[in-house]
Amino acid sequence: MKALERYTHEDRQKIVDRLAPVVQAEFGENFLAFAAIASFARNEDSHYSDLELIVFVKEMTDPLKVFGIGKIIDGMLIELYCYTPQGYLRDVRDVSKHWIISGSDRLAPIVNAELIAELNKYATENIDERCLKQAVLHWPEVQESAGKVMNAISGGNREGLLLVSADMVEHMLELLSFLNAVPFISFGRFISQAKSFPVKPKNWDHLVDVFNAGIPDPDVFAALVDEVITEFEQIFESRGCRLYDCRDPVEMVAALKSLVDNKQSLN
Repeated sequence: MKALERYTHEDRQKIVDRLAPVVQAEFGENFLAFAAIASFARNEDSHYSDLELIVFVKEMTDPLKVFGIGKIIDGMLIELYCYTPQGYLRDVRDVSKHWIISGSDRLAPIVNAELIAELNKYATENIDERCLKQAVLHWPEVQESAGKVMNAISGGNREGLLLVSADMVEHMLELLSFLNAVPFISFGRFISQAKSFPVKPKNWDHLVDVFNAGIPDPDVFAALVDEVITEFEQIFESRGCRLYDCRDPVEMVAALKSLVDNKQSLN
């Protein structure tokens, strides 16, 4: 038994074909549709790709409280999710912090192609405005991750530098997705897709190239990080965004109290 086994698209199709009648029987009258997402749905799955499937139901009754389940079976990760159509559009297709990857998902019908086609037609309203709001919300994570890189360099922590730099690059990639209002297609394409974005810091490509080369000169990398952070700030300024609307930590206490009183999320 192994955690990783090679499979073909046809192998995954056989699993889908086997699951389809079982899903319909198990969910009974609550069942609406069955679909695939991600690489299998795009017919881009490789030898070690997982298989992601969604069961659509009329309502989320008590037995369906589990949002999703993932199991490794014979060396393949199979993930099975459950949504109502409305829940899917809200949680997957609408702009949220997960939209940078979920926003590109298109469903491949397995059962009830008509409903799946309707869901695929959904277009998010005010997408530029909503993505910009998410970019502003994400900025503190970019700042924090960049600070960790600077700490690693100033402290001579060569061993930890690549790890914290990878975290920073990922946060910057997420930010670029929101600033361009374009979701990524797959995790492995984040960097190549981001390089094609029209909105990005002018030193972004150089920073990523130095990172991919293993950061041979940490001091050069530190200067690049500083430049890219400044260039991100300039992009936000050009969009009329206020990144730093709090001048005194004391102001944060009242802001937190307001969030609690209104039962809002910090995110």
